[in-house]
Amino acid sequence: MSAIKLPTGGKDWMPISPVREHVQALRETGVSMASISRISGISVGTLFNALITEPTKQFPTPRTRILRTTAAAILAVTADALKTGDAPVTPKAIQQAVWVDVEKVRTHIRTLQASGMNLHLIGEQANITSRHLVAILATGSEVEQVAAADRVSRGTARRILAVKPGPTSPQQTIDARPTNRRLQALVAMGYTYAMIGGMLGCKAKTVRPKAIQPEVRVHFAESVSVAYAKYAHREPVYVSDSTRRLGRKLAAGARTKGWLGPLDWDDIEAGLRAQALTPELDDAGAEIDLVDEIAIDLAVADVRSGVLRGSYAKSLTGTERQIAAVRLFAAGMGYRAVSDGLAMGIFTAREIERGMEQDGSLPNDASREVA
Repeated sequence: MSAIKLPTGGKDWMPISPVREHVQALRETGVSMASISRISGISVGTLFNALITEPTKQFPTPRTRILRTTAAAILAVTADALKTGDAPVTPKAIQQAVWVDVEKVRTHIRTLQASGMNLHLIGEQANITSRHLVAILATGSEVEQVAAADRVSRGTARRILAVKPGPTSPQQTIDARPTNRRLQALVAMGYTYAMIGGMLGCKAKTVRPKAIQPEVRVHFAESVSVAYAKYAHREPVYVSDSTRRLGRKLAAGARTKGWLGPLDWDDIEAGLRAQALTPELDDAGAEIDLVDEIAIDLAVADVRSGVLRGSYAKSLTGTERQIAAVRLFAAGMGYRAVSDGLAMGIFTAREIERGMEQDGSLPNDASREVA
């Protein structure tokens, strides 16, 4: 048996008229739709849809094109083969011609993601929806709303595999942590958001959320990096007393939040803090467990904005997670919300809450959320 040849052409779609004529010709010889469906592996509904030429109530717009892979399976069926029982192709052969295993495609998508591309950008280049890509990546362990794919059409696979991990697009989103640290360091120095916006060519309201949000666009991150390199070791120059007061107020607030200045970092890009050569010790001589205040603040901000088990929360150490929980309880959240938000055991969260109840550090019951 020779291999099935797909209709030639550079596109994944072709006019439906040849398929419609082929199905009509088969039916005129007495072949039933069920027989065509059984041999081709194409549903009876799809075959009937191919025959519709006039608008109907159910199909107000008749189909004018069909996938080449679907057309290949239908056009491979002949009347003589159906009558003699000697089908020119087997369902398995048709499946091999129309579908490919999903694992190769899944691996390629993950390679593209590792290069910094997100699903939206991959979908734009492959002309495929992000939801379709999510289904291809799903392995069955994901949420029930996403159906895991175990195969993918050759046309879809070809478009995805044609996407190459190239230079990062300026509009692509990336991890914002280095950008967060740079913006926070500038604010800790006394720069106002309006002053930082002037460095970047944007407004203060654009800059402020970027100091804590988890993702930013590449071009924004690059602009912040350039501005930081230029201004990180320059004292702010204020144009008015009101601007000076605002800058000092923001710097004080930054210190309260635990935001670090430029001198507190050995490598702000990698997140390596400048630390003493010898560890800090408590009164008993034990080493003090250093914590990342920025990571804690980002995790707390995530949970308070409704993000559950976000990347910031998952990256916390045990000590940092407990500190974040205390701050969320102090803000009035219940132990179930804290447990879900910080990826913390519910009994651990409840134990921390009870400890705060006993020492009186929780807000009044009337102002707290229901757990």
